[in-house]
Parts: sequence; structure tokens; C-alpha cells
Amino acid sequence: MTDSVATQPALPSRQLLEGAARAPARAMLRAAGIDDEAMAKPMVAIVNSWSTVTPCNMHLRELADHARA
Repeated sequence: MTDSVATQPALPSRQLLEGAARAPARAMLRAAGIDDEAMAKPMVAIVNSWSTVTPCNMHLRELADHARA
């Protein structure tokens, strides 16, 4: 069962794109190749602390790549 758009809670990423004041942000994303269909989807950032400095973080880059795929 899927919720209709009217019954879905507002996504935090909507604040980034909705309203006249966010027109510059939408224009930048369109210039980067993001179409309206992609902008309608939730935006998720994948952030990690990958580094070659400490061995405990060496695997995080590969994990982030898998999450992004």
C-alpha cells in the first residue's frame, strides 16, 4: 500500500526546493542535470569520515559507494 502525496508527511528535503525563495536552488540543481522527476523524490546525503590516516576508517569509502549505488 502506498500513501498518496496528500497524506505523506512533509519531507525535510522539501524545504530545500519549495517556494519562490528557493528558485535559485532549483535552478542550480537543474543546471547540474537534476530533472523535475528526480527533484520530486526525497533527497538523501551520504556522508562518511573515510580517511587514509587511520586504519579504522579505511573501509568507509567502499561502504558509502555501496550505499550510493
